[in-house]
Amino acid sequence: MSEHSPHPANRPSSRHASFRPHCCPCGDHAQPASGMSRRRFLSVAALGGAALSGLSWSALAAASDEVPQPTAATGAAPGSPPEPTVYKLRNRWNQFLLAADGHAAYDKGADDDRHLWVFEPGRRGERIRNLGSGAYLAADPPRGDAVLLKPEALEPAGDAALWQLDVVSGAWLSIRNVATGKFLNCERQNGSVQCDGEKVPTETNWWLAQWEPVHVRGPKPPKRFPMYRISVLSPEYRAEVRGKVTVRLKAPGFRRVTARCWKQGEGAGADSTVATIALEADGTGSFVFPADAYPHGPVTLRLRAEEGDIADNCYVQLYNLGGVSWNEGIPKEPPAAARGMRLVFADDFDGPLSISSTDATARYYDHKPPDGLQDFSTLPFTSFDRPNNPFRQIDTYLRIRASEPAGSSGLISSMRNDGTGTTARAPCYFECRFVAPNAKGTWPAFWLMTDYMAEYLSGKGLDVPCDELDIIEAYGGEGPGSPNAFDTYMICPHCWNQGEQGKRIEREAFEALRNPIRMRKFGIPSTWYETFHTYGCKITETETIYYCDNVEVGRHPTLPLCRERPLFFMVNLARYDGEADMYVDYVRVYEGER
Repeated sequence: MSEHSPHPANRPSSRHASFRPHCCPCGDHAQPASGMSRRRFLSVAALGGAALSGLSWSALAAASDEVPQPTAATGAAPGSPPEPTVYKLRNRWNQFLLAADGHAAYDKGADDDRHLWVFEPGRRGERIRNLGSGAYLAADPPRGDAVLLKPEALEPAGDAALWQLDVVSGAWLSIRNVATGKFLNCERQNGSVQCDGEKVPTETNWWLAQWEPVHVRGPKPPKRFPMYRISVLSPEYRAEVRGKVTVRLKAPGFRRVTARCWKQGEGAGADSTVATIALEADGTGSFVFPADAYPHGPVTLRLRAEEGDIADNCYVQLYNLGGVSWNEGIPKEPPAAARGMRLVFADDFDGPLSISSTDATARYYDHKPPDGLQDFSTLPFTSFDRPNNPFRQIDTYLRIRASEPAGSSGLISSMRNDGTGTTARAPCYFECRFVAPNAKGTWPAFWLMTDYMAEYLSGKGLDVPCDELDIIEAYGGEGPGSPNAFDTYMICPHCWNQGEQGKRIEREAFEALRNPIRMRKFGIPSTWYETFHTYGCKITETETIYYCDNVEVGRHPTLPLCRERPLFFMVNLARYDGEADMYVDYVRVYEGER
């Protein structure tokens, strides 16, 4: 598939004859194992706090034995404060944070209370209190060290004693000071803890600014959720729903979340606001999604939260068992672009699936022919007869699932492994209606290739000339380091193994298209992941024209081999490190008189 991209650093490349798989595009945090994407797509600015000028840190710092506080009992008496959850804080070098003479230090750990800490959460951050001294951890901007403050010093210290604990990977957290925007770390290894790091700790860039809260006693720690990121607690992603569905979520750092979903209606339908959710102080909230009032089949709930210049989008795939049937199935009339042509193939996916690696009578081959030698997904395209089969018929849809846990993704080809199958010659028209997931690393596509199998089967190998037309190549994910899908996708023509002349023709065709295709620019109000769209391609002897919902979105002179040879189609959902689903409503092919 395409080498061209509006974001070259993040795109996979492909080859007709020899393909080397590339890693998934990655963003600023790990993608959860779910059929969704969420992205902090605006950079986190300095986290402003209370002014610190004129503050005497020597007066505020408390020695570890100046403010004694008893260890919490294992059981709280009636009417007494609840027992706190108590932790040790360990870094990546197996060192433990402790209170020592008015500042924070580290060592190999002990069982005394100087090594024990309690988190006191609020909306904008958390206080970190030492159990032995009762003092609070704070940042000292003049020295860059982490100091300990007496309780009475908290108010004048302001946000210097407030921290944001964010999930980096697994149980590892970053601890960022709200006043300075810098991270608690032991990078200098000078015996004291600093708060001077500016680079963001990540799964691959962890330095010594990540901490694991080790539960020592008290109530079981609650599950932590990343700051400024929307996490859906229920229903499960890709769940089947109907009726009134309660959606529970958590978005620490935000005050409200807006939920939207595309709704049926005249023409292209319309966007709708499902709910605006005011969140609790800890970021929890819920709303009711009235599924029966929305389209039957796959729907995408779009959740968005904003706080200052920080924003996050979360896309939740659900399958609506109830709802309203809306534009489902093959239309009775042919598309305008295919008028005067005859229908040579149509599949509404309303009967048993006919997909196979070995059956010569099956409708589709489940790899890129021949023999899957050119498969390109980092999660392998998997055969229909395997236990981790990625294909399933649901109602009248073909579902293609990309699943990291199952180790599979899916492609169907209208050309079988023996060179037979569905093809059409110019003038011809191909179209497919589908909805795909905007999840980081997903790569849905509908594309054509001229027949290269005849030459391959005659012994000429794979390095033979052929043309490729990527009618839609979409890339899931948003934010720094990700494709920034929004309403864009790519159309990519290729002239493989045709020398310098082929490269020139390909370049000129690509430049004529003015990629990326921005759907709203053409009056298409929804995106490829919000609801179904129909993608078409008409090939004549002179021009190749691309359509979305029967609206022309690009054209270029027809490539040489597309004028001469039959073409076949492929549909795929490639790659992904979680689980996500693509739903195909139908495919149809028309051919005219030459």
